[in-house]
Parts: sequence; structure tokens; C-alpha cells
Amino acid sequence: MSWKFCQELDDFLSNEWIKVVDICAIFAGWIPISEYIPDYSSDPKYSPRSYLRLEDGKRVTPGKEGFKEIIRIQNKWRGSSWDYTTRYSNVPDSDPMNEEIRVRDAFKVGLAMRVDRVALIYDTAVDQGIIVDFVPAPKTDQVIGAEIEIQEPEREKGYTPILLKTGKELMADGIVVNVGTVIDRWKDNPPDDIKDTTDDHFYYRHVDGHWNKVETKNLKRAIGRYFKKPDT
Repeated sequence: MSWKFCQELDDFLSNEWIKVVDICAIFAGWIPISEYIPDYSSDPKYSPRSYLRLEDGKRVTPGKEGFKEIIRIQNKWRGSSWDYTTRYSNVPDSDPMNEEIRVRDAFKVGLAMRVDRVALIYDTAVDQGIIVDFVPAPKTDQVIGAEIEIQEPEREKGYTPILLKTGKELMADGIVVNVGTVIDRWKDNPPDDIKDTTDDHFYYRHVDGHWNKVETKNLKRAIGRYFKKPDT
């Protein structure tokens, strides 16, 4: 998969608001590129929507399995009791798929669905700086005899497990955990799921097998979050 998001997906996720029908399609692996016509509309211009395939940004008809997955995600959404604010809450839409909600709220709903694809999209959007990571603050475990605390995340995502393992190894060797020491360790002795490490970026292998590029500025934020001095 190519996980430098295509411009159309970037545009969707960088907006504050998104239609439920659009985010459901994205969570199903398809990026809508034509307008949604509500189910109550009698617009004579109605025609089936067009999509880009999420994994490579190519314009492709979803086909039977693709539309089946879109409908599955929509049904999970309709059958949920998640609470979120709609953009025009004073004028409810009779077609719930036509409602607009905040992108952040959409991901909260999507992550709660426990669909692996949603977590992948979320992690990549965070890595690329499109959205802000809103996963709850991590739990803190004091490391006896150490000068920093390792904050274990609520859920393991992206390269976090690799970073935590490397950081603990550095600490065991008496080395300060920072971007430079982590990058040097990955250059000299790369973990199985890390490759092509430079001073500017590295690649990690996601659980689905594809390689995702991460800039080292994001690594700096992650280190600051998971390796902290006590009482800071």
C-alpha cells in the first residue's frame, strides 16, 4: 500500500467536519469523489457515486465486495449508540448518513468499532500531521532506579512498541533516550520492523505488512510522551 495519503483523502481528514456517509466509505477503504445524494432526494441528476481506492488512490469501482464493506460499516454506524454533535444539530437530517460530524468524533466512533483498517488510517493521519492524536493519556509506570518514567500507552499503535523496546534497551545500557540515540541505535542495529533510518526519517512495518514513512520530528514527540522525567 502507498501510505502517503492522496490529496482527496487529506482534504477530507484535514477538514473540521465530514459527512457520516463519507467517513463510513473511508473506513471501508473507499474515498468518495462525487456528491452524496440523500435517500429522500428526487434529484434527477442522481447517479452512483465514484470512488478512489484507499490503498493506492486509483479510481476504481468498489464492486460487490467493496460495496458490501461500505454497507457493513454504515450498518455498524446505524446500529450504534455513540453520542456525537452534528454540525446542524438544530435541524436534524432524516437521512443520518447525510449528517456532518467532526472528524475527531468520527475517528472516536470508528476506533470503537474495532475495525483494523480504521486504526491504520488513524495512525497514519497522526504520523502525517493531518490530525492530532487524541488517544487517552498513557498510564505511567515508575522504573525503579531510573531517572525517567516509561509511560505505557493505552493501546499499542504504529511504531510505539518498537520505540518502547529500544528505549528500554538504551536505558539498560545507561544511555539517555532521545531522538539521536534512538536513530543511531536503529541505524546500527535496526529492529526487524524498522528500515532505511536516516537523520530525517525512518520506515516502520505496520501489522498489515506495508512500510510507513515517519519523519523524525514525530519521533521526538513520541519520545517526549513515553519517556519523561518524574514530576514533569
